[in-house]
Amino acid sequence: MVTFTYPDSMASFAIGNQGEHIGIRKKYHGLVFTLNEIKEVVSEFGMPDRQSSTYDRFIEVQVWDDRPIQSHSRLLIGDVTHYGKSAGTTASRSRRSASP
Repeated sequence: MVTFTYPDSMASFAIGNQGEHIGIRKKYHGLVFTLNEIKEVVSEFGMPDRQSSTYDRFIEVQVWDDRPIQSHSRLLIGDVTHYGKSAGTTASRSRRSASP
């Protein structure tokens, strides 16, 4: 499963939920969208402008399943067959120890 925020999730959450941002708040701030929903948002508001001086410069995607990126895991953190289970790399050991 993937979801999207417009703009990135940190900015979107703050703008959508903190009172001091009410003046710049749009209806998409503070929300998480499915693929079909983000298409509707882009259709209504357009693609973000990366050169903009506002917060609305990006669309962020959240991947809620590691299966789509498993084939790339060796590039990211070494020879890993499952998150938290390693072939002995330092990066994997530190990730495992940081887990709750």
